[in-house]
Amino acid sequence: VGTGTGGAGTSLAMAIIIARHGDRTPANLLPDEGAISWNGCGVGRTDTMLLDGSKTAFSGFSYSPAPLSSPYAKGMWQGDCADGQLTAKGAAQHSALGASMRARWIDSLSLIPAIPEAALVSLRSTDVARTRESAERMLASFLPRGIAGGAAMPLTRRPFAVENMLSNPQKCPRFQERWNELTSSPLWISREKQRAPLRKTLDDILGTSHIAGWGTNPSIDHYFDALHCRSCHAKTLPCATKGGACVSEGMAKSIFAEGDWEYATLFSDEELTRLSVGSFVYELWKDVEAASYGKSPYKLGVRLAHDTTISPLLGALGAPAKYWVPYASHIEIELWLDASNRSASQILFFFNGASLNLPKCTGKRVGGGEEVGYYCSLDEFAAIAAPGEPVAFETACKAKKDTQSSRSGFFNSVTVPGMTQLSWMLVGAALAVGVMWVGRIR
Repeated sequence: VGTGTGGAGTSLAMAIIIARHGDRTPANLLPDEGAISWNGCGVGRTDTMLLDGSKTAFSGFSYSPAPLSSPYAKGMWQGDCADGQLTAKGAAQHSALGASMRARWIDSLSLIPAIPEAALVSLRSTDVARTRESAERMLASFLPRGIAGGAAMPLTRRPFAVENMLSNPQKCPRFQERWNELTSSPLWISREKQRAPLRKTLDDILGTSHIAGWGTNPSIDHYFDALHCRSCHAKTLPCATKGGACVSEGMAKSIFAEGDWEYATLFSDEELTRLSVGSFVYELWKDVEAASYGKSPYKLGVRLAHDTTISPLLGALGAPAKYWVPYASHIEIELWLDASNRSASQILFFFNGASLNLPKCTGKRVGGGEEVGYYCSLDEFAAIAAPGEPVAFETACKAKKDTQSSRSGFFNSVTVPGMTQLSWMLVGAALAVGVMWVGRIR
């Protein structure tokens, strides 16, 4: 987490951390996973059920792979891990993050006591197993002595229909429309033309050309996911079931570069990022504002989500990452309150421990005669968050035009050399199912 403090006369009144879940297994399965196994997930995790006040009905957590004789076996790896599940490595990442949080916010700055009242901590995650388990690991390390009185730490989740830590195309049609505009732009089409040979080679090896979300998707995120997870664990890259061709390290690195380009392109778009998490940014601001008036709903907020939370959040703040953000990436927000002069209070933003220099904020922290970080005033953060105000956000989310006709108009008016009729059909089909990507969680 971050370092340093606010200016003279200020004290830490609130901290909020928004983090991506830890390392996980692939979320997108290949038609044939081959001779690969994933093990060690769920170690130390306990799922329990109580019946009529009796003792635990079951405990422990692991998945059982299909027998090799099963006709379904080739569509899943062997081992005790499910698809998209937090790995032991991911659990360790959040344990380390929790220890870092404890060192700063408890041991050093005394924001909350070592054994706090439950009301001082606000814990929320998306309703996904890997974010919930990441929260468990983080809190076990952050608060190893638990909550005062032995109370349970409540974990808040929202149904996906109303979740605002992720994009919600159904509630915000303009988000889907803007995503379609970006992924059908001349810039994107040109990039797609350049990487078409790589896509075809990978589809031939993986057998994915006909599967929605792969060969028919304007994004390469499924390829990135399948290969990146294996590379992170030094596992063998996939091979074709016939012919013996395998994905090379060079192909994998090329896909990783394409993933970085996609995320940098999409989440540096101010409108897209605001439509994605603008409502969430506004909620963060309202909590900080309440704390600035001494009416804090909590002292420490923990929010566990996804890369499709962290990346657009950075973009909405005006500091987009130029790459696909890693597992356990995190943004911290600290309110340093000047009790005698509220307007002199400072809001510090950090990304993975580094001070964020937000273009709409003017504050600079100086230490030892040198610039050591940046901050926003309360008014500056309010201005950043303003597009997420409910009425403004609802207005911005209205679709500007009929999505289907806008796609037809684009394809009728643009010609790209080298793009065959089949290529256009694939891109058109991808746009038609674009919601399959933007609504996904990583």
